[in-house]
Amino acid sequence: MKLKDKLPKGWHNVTVAQFLEINELQTEQFESILDYEIEVLSILLDEEDEYFLEMDFDELNEVIDQVTWLKQQPRNKLQKRIESFVFAHPDKLKLGEFIDLEFFFADGYVKNLTKICAIFWRKTKQDEWGNELREPYSFDLNERKDEFINLPITHVYEIIPIYLKWRENFLNVYNNLFEPIITEPDEDEELDAEDIKAEQEEKKFKRWSWEQTLYTLANEDITKIEDVTNLSAIFAFNMLSMKKDLAV
Repeated sequence: MKLKDKLPKGWHNVTVAQFLEINELQTEQFESILDYEIEVLSILLDEEDEYFLEMDFDELNEVIDQVTWLKQQPRNKLQKRIESFVFAHPDKLKLGEFIDLEFFFADGYVKNLTKICAIFWRKTKQDEWGNELREPYSFDLNERKDEFINLPITHVYEIIPIYLKWRENFLNVYNNLFEPIITEPDEDEELDAEDIKAEQEEKKFKRWSWEQTLYTLANEDITKIEDVTNLSAIFAFNMLSMKKDLAV
């Protein structure tokens, strides 16, 4: 089989594992852009770098030109069912799940992609009345995340923009819960209006610590905190809004 026939034709032929490995690469790690591109090819084709270094230069450039789609984000319609796992919309998030997602997105949503998938795609079953029951959030994320590593990246990547858009709307709805923070850009850094707004929103969320949130919802009874994490995130924030309004 010719090399050009072995090459992935798009992101739909790339696994989550390959995507994560490529994403970790930094061009400054390499002596040249060509070295970086060879490393990317070695990941895509599971070949040693030497395989490409031995190729004719024109042939190598021809191969590189066939993967220009790598410059775009992997986009496709999100797969609602993946093997035995079923996707649930962010509106159905429990508070504990929402808190973990906030950490994973702040820490880096690409490197935490498989853990994010494990939260959104879960096993389900029907009860005796035909109602769908969702698997409780009691499994080991470090084990479950491996269920998603060999999937095509296009099956799951769309959860990133979906959640970010949902989160933006969520923060807008419950904006009254967070103290306004005015930040000034560093003297050596120029930020546009969108950057400043995003930075302010992030600091707002950090200002309201999750420990305090859980403690408030548990009516200052730490024995009830685990129960609180199982509340609907939307319901929990509705209660927080009510508490704040009644306290005024």
